[in-house]
Amino acid sequence: MVESKIKEKLTINEERPFLRLYLIVIALITIIVTTFRIATYFVPLDHSSMNILMILMRGKDVDFVILRHWMDNGLYEMYIAPPGYIFGHFYLYHWYFIFYPFYILPLDISMYIWDVLRLISVAYITFNISKITKNKRELLLVLVFCAIGYAVDMFLNNANWLILLLLFESYRQLQKDRKTLSGILFTIATFKIIVIVFPFILLITKKIKIKDLVYYIAPFFVLFIPYLVNPPYFWQMYANWTVSDLEESNLILLFLHTILKVFEPAQLMFVSFGIFLIYTNIEKQPWKNRAFYIGFIILTTMFVFYLVLMGTFTRSPT
Repeated sequence: MVESKIKEKLTINEERPFLRLYLIVIALITIIVTTFRIATYFVPLDHSSMNILMILMRGKDVDFVILRHWMDNGLYEMYIAPPGYIFGHFYLYHWYFIFYPFYILPLDISMYIWDVLRLISVAYITFNISKITKNKRELLLVLVFCAIGYAVDMFLNNANWLILLLLFESYRQLQKDRKTLSGILFTIATFKIIVIVFPFILLITKKIKIKDLVYYIAPFFVLFIPYLVNPPYFWQMYANWTVSDLEESNLILLFLHTILKVFEPAQLMFVSFGIFLIYTNIEKQPWKNRAFYIGFIILTTMFVFYLVLMGTFTRSPT
């Protein structure tokens, strides 16, 4: 018993330098992006220029600004495009309540608070992820891609860090056998609808049984009731998923553009966490070795695919 505790302590101590290095990388990313943001206040923005600096300046914090503008019409008309936009929100409606405090604050203040919360949440996950696994290879799979997602999420100032935090804490509560709380946290994270796959990841990794899906389906169904009561509200949101600003394009390009709205590299923050959970719960070593490379290839392919799509639509007329 004593030998087991000593071995576990040594294993944890071996992980600490690795996790500290990861936090240093996250801190450097935060400093670099924040410095760039401050510096751009003093550089005139040329919207017609295709200079890489101008492209980066136009892209910084763009998602945060869009999220604020999408709030302008209020809760009941949040899916109606505000002036200057082709389409409105495509998050589930409860996002309005989550983001409202950051909507009413001045832009710069709310933006930096959002940054601080992102940094705190990633630090919290880093300090607690060893409670899921202490294997460096398993941690590497999630943390490398999470760092990529973090950099993009901070640059664009999106909300993927919040999804990662909610899913991570949902899983931690499940480990403590608090299934009701786990289901509620998952449901809050579904403001981006693709998160709906999370309970099925838990199911295939045998962390829950089929009967336990009720803890995740029930709160989501309650959340979904307003769409059932008012179907046009749902269909208006659905329409926003498929609207494209590429007016004259072939169907394939329009389809890829829709995918691009659903997936972005910032989502590697929580996508990598889902693959990480699958990988850590594979018991047979040969399959585990294969799963590592498969997971790495999937995440890398997703990132490259996004970059290719971005290059395509950057060159396309809008």
